Amino acid sequence: MGSKTQQRDVIAALRDRFEREWDVANPYQFDANNYHKLKKFWKDPKRENWSFFCPLCKAAHKIPFQPRPTGRHFAQMGVTAAFFTLVTWPWFEWKGVVAFFPFWIIFEALYRSRVRASVRCSHCGFDPFLYLNDVKKARFDIEQHWRKLFEQKGIAYPEKPVDLGVGQRKEPESSGTLLASSVKRPRI
Repeated sequence: MGSKTQQRDVIAALRDRFEREWDVANPYQFDANNYHKLKKFWKDPKRENWSFFCPLCKAAHKIPFQPRPTGRHFAQMGVTAAFFTLVTWPWFEWKGVVAFFPFWIIFEALYRSRVRASVRCSHCGFDPFLYLNDVKKARFDIEQHWRKLFEQKGIAYPEKPVDLGVGQRKEPESSGTLLASSVKRPRI
């Protein structure tokens, strides 16, 4: 198929493009006349949607929205506060504009909870926010996630072996399913 040659061609094309752009806008050779080219070459990173791999199961994830509220959200809350002010004008008059702040607090709480819910891995149950705060709770939640999946499939969840003391372990009762953890390996 020539996949390695295609990869080499892509890498060579990227290298050529980089060298051409570097010659046009080398930051070490600043020229005021070519400032617009330099500015075009060194762009600030845009606020993009998060895309990442789950550190536990290596599944690819992409959040379908911005991780933080944007200017558009500020404008929407401003319009909402203006509408609220107009509707409640007989009671609050100009004081109704202050409603922007409670609206923003409620919106921010809902938005951040939505981000947190979307970051959690649907395949293995890993929650990075919880893992940063409490590792034991995160492990417990992952185990609960897997117990629920096993229960939905009608399979008994494989229990951990109980440690009885020095060199002795009690093996759990077999569920009839061969698992890698249930295979006895010789100790070396």
